[in-house]
Amino acid sequence: LLLRFFWVPLLSDPFFCPSFLSMRIFLWERFVTAPLVEQGVFARIGEIPSPWPSFYTAARPGLLDRDRLLIDAVIDIMFGYAAELVTHPESTIDLIVDRYGMSRHDARTWLQGVEWPSTTMVDTDLLDAVVARMVELGRIEEAVPAIDLV
Repeated sequence: LLLRFFWVPLLSDPFFCPSFLSMRIFLWERFVTAPLVEQGVFARIGEIPSPWPSFYTAARPGLLDRDRLLIDAVIDIMFGYAAELVTHPESTIDLIVDRYGMSRHDARTWLQGVEWPSTTMVDTDLLDAVVARMVELGRIEEAVPAIDLV
């Protein structure tokens, strides 16, 4: 099976993306596409689990060397937002429903399945698995040990 990947900038209007128009299969996050499936725009034919977390923070090595304090400050802000989302699940569900048009049930199910970060600790086994899969898919040319990336 040959997979070719295309960037679709916004799910809210993927039909204006030229590469989208030639696709036969569309892979996207299950809950985000649920409203489009319910409207009949897409038909869900299955799911392909990914070996990586939904959210990950990455930066080019040069940027880390040059602006480490700024990146640490941004990460602290993100951890604060993540903590707020976990602390106030009902208002988080309201936000998801309003922003993505999901049902409350889907938003709640999605939210319960998310592991929100609270530390910059990296699971190197997981990162090695992700890198290996990305090489296998042809998205990166060569595997780099996770220990060299963290």
